Amino acid sequence: MLAFGGAALLAISGETGLPEMTRANPIGYLLVFMSIGSGGTMNVFTRKYMLQYDAVEVSGIRTLAATLVIVPLALLVDGFNLHAVDVPGYVALAYSSLAGPFIGGLLLVFSIQRFGVTATAMVDYIVPIVTLVGGALFLGEIITPVMLVGMVLIVFGITLIRRRSIRKVDAVRQAARSV
Repeated sequence: MLAFGGAALLAISGETGLPEMTRANPIGYLLVFMSIGSGGTMNVFTRKYMLQYDAVEVSGIRTLAATLVIVPLALLVDGFNLHAVDVPGYVALAYSSLAGPFIGGLLLVFSIQRFGVTATAMVDYIVPIVTLVGGALFLGEIITPVMLVGMVLIVFGITLIRRRSIRKVDAVRQAARSV
């Protein structure tokens, strides 16, 4: 609950870290929570129905399916003009299409298959921290005191979860040894 509370604090505070923007648009948070819901549903579905499949194949098919949906939607909404894209834009496009959907998806499916949905979901609490620090280091965004409190709550909550998990594993091992 502490880790979730920290993540919720970051979202509810409305702070963006952007010097020129004082409040975030609530529609953005709605979209993020919809994304979390669909991602969580996908994780459970993957664990239930995809254990016997190869993680590379699942991730590849997932990436292909997303591409087949997103490309026509992008063409419909914004058009298609490759002449406006420069070399750094192509590099960014290649990286973002491989690193996020495919490699990230591959690691996600592998983690779900190997460690389960709950353990894999713990990674989701780290994303706001990595994003906040990355935004500050590379984009000049500001980390506010509220954001620091949210990060501390997330780290503390994850630490408590890990301690409890380690104690349970130790108790199971001790019980197995005594038998």
